[in-house]
Amino acid sequence: MINSNNVLSENKCIHLDRLDVLYGVLPPFHSFGFSVAGMFPILAGVRVAFYPDPTDSFALAEGIDRWKVTLFCSAPSFLKGVFQAAKTEQLKSVRYFITGAEKCPQELYDRVEKLGAHVRIIEGYGITECSPIISLTYPNVPPRGVGHLLPNVELCIIHPVTQEELPLSSEGEICVRGPNVFSGYLGNPRTPFIEINGKKWYRTGDIGHLDEGKNLIISGRLKRFAKLGGEMISLGAIEEVIYSELIRQQRISADVPSLALVADERDNSKSQLILFTTFSIDLNEVNEILLQAGFSRLIKISAIRPIHQIPLLGIGKTDYRSLQTMIA
Repeated sequence: MINSNNVLSENKCIHLDRLDVLYGVLPPFHSFGFSVAGMFPILAGVRVAFYPDPTDSFALAEGIDRWKVTLFCSAPSFLKGVFQAAKTEQLKSVRYFITGAEKCPQELYDRVEKLGAHVRIIEGYGITECSPIISLTYPNVPPRGVGHLLPNVELCIIHPVTQEELPLSSEGEICVRGPNVFSGYLGNPRTPFIEINGKKWYRTGDIGHLDEGKNLIISGRLKRFAKLGGEMISLGAIEEVIYSELIRQQRISADVPSLALVADERDNSKSQLILFTTFSIDLNEVNEILLQAGFSRLIKISAIRPIHQIPLLGIGKTDYRSLQTMIA
């Protein structure tokens, strides 16, 4: 779902210049690609250049230089590839690298910072059912989490189990409402809404909170949590710790998806953590990384599955559903 209100709200958050050129490389079948590379240039009056393959990093870098692109929108996975392939002079025209669909790693912020003070990363958070953007980091504000809510978007936090409304500063399931939120699924197979104090809110399925600066901090997908040792554990947090340590050891590159963690919950009495990797690593070594990072001894990887490559969705995110079918 895309609506003009969401696109016009984006326009209020980012200063545009009449000479700006946006690079449309994301697939139009995805809401991020259709909204940012399709509707946004038309409604904002911005010139746009298109390229059909976001994985062709060398061609993307050449296109940025050829068309003097100033606004480059891409998921972090594809953006990593561009930085790996591009020469520094090919990127000198870019003002904003606009990214979303998954968490933007610190390595990308560091690489953009090296390009100079004139260039920034703008990180967004959104969901297809919300047209899709909910929040953005603003260019003139130090980035924190996924930034501030777009104009006209309201937020509440609920307990993911009891559905009790929580303070906005408390960790819980993120719920939103506003003119960008859809009205429901065709055929009404299920309702994704919850009513609180007479207002209807869309349940995003994401866990997070607002910090003291009103920045939205995302902890992860509710589906990306597993119950281990009687507590809810973020699979994304475990995955990130392993990634960070192995990158620090120069065992893997931050530019290539090398591992992914899923939970095998077929046995209702006990979840097992399965780590898929494209490289060789010992099970004891992985669990020692978690132990040194401060995780409980109850939080352990149960098995490591070697795989040729980590499957990705069209937008560049890890395809956890495909990995889940491999263990089923």
